[in-house]
Amino acid sequence: MKFNKIKILVVLLLAQLSIFSQSSSNYTRYGIGEMVYSYSGRNLGFGGLGVSVLNENHLNFINPASLTKISLTRTEFGANYSSLFISDNTNSGFYSSGGFDGVTLAFPISQPNGITLSMGLLPFSNISYTDVKTTAPSSDPSETFITTYEGSGSLSKLFLGTSLKLPFDLSLGFTMDYYFGSMTYYSKLEYPQNVSFRKSEFNNKRRPSGFGGTVGVISPDIAKMFSSKSLSDFRLGLSVNFFSDLDTDTLLIRTTSLGIDTLSNEQTKMHIPIRIFAGMSFIINKEYLFTFDYTAQKWTEYTFNGNKDNNLRNSYRFSFGIEHDNQNNVGGYIREHMVWRLGLSYEKTLYEFNGEGINQLAFNTGLSLPLSQNNSLDLALEFSMRGTTASNLIKENRIKFSVGLSLGELWFLRRER
Repeated sequence: MKFNKIKILVVLLLAQLSIFSQSSSNYTRYGIGEMVYSYSGRNLGFGGLGVSVLNENHLNFINPASLTKISLTRTEFGANYSSLFISDNTNSGFYSSGGFDGVTLAFPISQPNGITLSMGLLPFSNISYTDVKTTAPSSDPSETFITTYEGSGSLSKLFLGTSLKLPFDLSLGFTMDYYFGSMTYYSKLEYPQNVSFRKSEFNNKRRPSGFGGTVGVISPDIAKMFSSKSLSDFRLGLSVNFFSDLDTDTLLIRTTSLGIDTLSNEQTKMHIPIRIFAGMSFIINKEYLFTFDYTAQKWTEYTFNGNKDNNLRNSYRFSFGIEHDNQNNVGGYIREHMVWRLGLSYEKTLYEFNGEGINQLAFNTGLSLPLSQNNSLDLALEFSMRGTTASNLIKENRIKFSVGLSLGELWFLRRER
């Protein structure tokens, strides 16, 4: 293993600490923000999950059991860019943002036994919103006031994991996760036409941290039970993502024309509910991979400082994906070795306001361009629609572009004696 490879990976890992992507969505004000499901071009290209897929050329940490098939040391990292179009009954706006998606590394310890070691840093949730409102309680302009609400931050996951093959071709994997982040909630009240009313600003800062884990299993190839020449690699997958109560340092500061006051400075607990993933996948004619996935999380059990959030509800997500990989083509042009993907997902998100739930529908497409036999450039595009303008809510249309690198190389060789 070359030293410069380690140095590059360390630089990339440190870069992720402050450059996870964010987008301006008022819905991220609640809970821990918007959940991140896709962190690579391949993952995003066919709907965002892939719980039951075993693939030696890509890494998937939705289910750590999926790594039992890798034969080379692999690293993946990428970036994304999002354009968000928002509207309500009277106004509309546009926001754009971009950043890194994280970095992951995995290498085989014993390929016949499916034993691997993996590590990485990935985004878990994002908070980014701006909401400015002007209120005129009377015809007197001196009574008009402006309220501003802004939020930013993220929750990230640093993990170390392993996988192994059990008897009967059963794959098992688990990761130990460390969650950490910083969240800032800012509000301001001002009277632009009346200097006798003092402007007030509040800064609420939270720094959660704590441990969790992910355990996953993938079934043996069920297709071997059928006498079908076209069906292969038919597998079921399940993974569970659990969390300890995160210790959260909180700081509330008020700023007025009279000075700065610290209203509170204490530590409390943040409880994130268990998340469950389940999926099914199979290959037709050794070319077409089909995936069907489901995930659910009981956000009604989320608490911060012992208090529930009334704007949260239990969430679930269905996704469907197709991947075309012409494995039988050993020659020809580059386009004949491209891997194409399509995906569709529907999500009942964790947000609910006055009985009106916020749902999301997304369409995905992507491809992998081969750079060499074991390396690829992964591209993906997602168009999603979320929310509604009914009940004074906000409708969001987002276009997200993702680009990533998946690199594989033989780092360790056992010398024969």
